[in-house]
Amino acid sequence: MANELEAYPDPFINYRFRIEIKGLEILGFSKMSQLENETEIEKYNEGGVNDYTHKFPSSTSYSNITLEHGLGVDDLIYDWREKVISGDVMSALKSGTIKLYKNNEVVDMWHFQGAWPVKLTISDLDANSSGDVLIESVELSIESFERVKK
Repeated sequence: MANELEAYPDPFINYRFRIEIKGLEILGFSKMSQLENETEIEKYNEGGVNDYTHKFPSSTSYSNITLEHGLGVDDLIYDWREKVISGDVMSALKSGTIKLYKNNEVVDMWHFQGAWPVKLTISDLDANSSGDVLIESVELSIESFERVKK
């Protein structure tokens, strides 16, 4: 019975991850939005065939990724965003890797490419708060991502 259970390992725990972005490796993130891709469907009605509609795959799109961490004294994300604002998007393009850990070992990875920051947000300032950490959030547009097999 134990061998049967080992064939179906537990799902990965979602709080043990690391995101590495080329050129920004020193940053740690505490939260990341879901990865998502979707392929458009093109419908085609064939003349004389009225029982069903043909469906063909079209282009695939990838959702933006939102990353959050406590705001620190470094300006790495701010400077990266400023490149885009100033019109230098080509030099702002970066690739990155999301690493998932179990027992301090990398168990899964996703690689994304063509990332650039489309939005930068700093959480609300509130003098009545009880010492909450100020959160910096960056939304990245990505060209694609793929799951990397170890």
